[in-house]
Amino acid sequence: MKKSKKVLLILIVVLFLFLIFLYSPDIKFDHLLEKYENENSNFIDIDLNSNDEKKTISIHYHSINSEIDEKLILIHGIFSSSYSFTSLSEMFNDYNVILIDLPGHGLSSLLPDNITSINIHTEIVKQVIEKLNFKTFFLGGNSMGSGICLNFASMYSEIFEIKGLILINSILVEEFDMARFDFSSSLPLFITNFISKLTPRIFFEIVLNNVYGDVEKPSKNTVTMYEDFIRREGVRDQILELKWRNEEYGTVYENLNKSNIPILIIWGSKDTVTPISNAFFLEEKLDNIELIIYDDVGHEPQVEAQKMIYEDIINFLEINSQS
Repeated sequence: MKKSKKVLLILIVVLFLFLIFLYSPDIKFDHLLEKYENENSNFIDIDLNSNDEKKTISIHYHSINSEIDEKLILIHGIFSSSYSFTSLSEMFNDYNVILIDLPGHGLSSLLPDNITSINIHTEIVKQVIEKLNFKTFFLGGNSMGSGICLNFASMYSEIFEIKGLILINSILVEEFDMARFDFSSSLPLFITNFISKLTPRIFFEIVLNNVYGDVEKPSKNTVTMYEDFIRREGVRDQILELKWRNEEYGTVYENLNKSNIPILIIWGSKDTVTPISNAFFLEEKLDNIELIIYDDVGHEPQVEAQKMIYEDIINFLEINSQS
């Protein structure tokens, strides 16, 4: 009996030490603001309808080369941020590049009611563009950001002049598996809050190394950036409580083909998040497209293959700026 109690005590101590190893406290927003806000940072207030009540949230965006008329708007993927595009965007000397942080990402406010969807994100992007008074622009994104771009162009091509779409490792809007990102549960709130804090640095290293291909692995700075923004106060709690709203997107491709917007599709062949079969599906569904595949690149070509993707995007922009 004494021996079994001793073994149990040892197991409890080991478990306790393991949980201490896993535990990562929240990072205050003010600390992240001081660390990541820069000369290109801007904030804009937009209104969201939450439980039949209008609520104002703050959206952070970068504006690089803001004095230039030609606009390129880029939108990041889920669990990422505008900072995944900052290094690439600084290469576009002849374009005003706008990088938007979606709610709960980067330095933007959290969602007010823990309910989201592709349509909600699309409406947020529309409000930002309207407040910036942009009428003509190129639009692009990575992963979920590309899905938002597809949906936006499908819905609003008659309101805005979208000179071209750039889809990087895109989700398929109508087949987006919301359940993959719906972590809400019936567990007591204090347990959910504790679980949300079990994200040590090694967790981010493993995930990002799996997401990236073989050309370039994530740098220490990249891992730190992802870790910082996910550990931002309230973000991990919202991820676990977030509910994705079911919506219909059945006419996205039909509407896009009617608009005749030029589309550049870029894909990393080693993507484990959005498989390369998505690229071939989009190639079949969409007209007026160019598909480029990067061997041995993973889910974020804008980070992993910067020189290649810059050359392909700038070529696309220059051709379609003249049209």
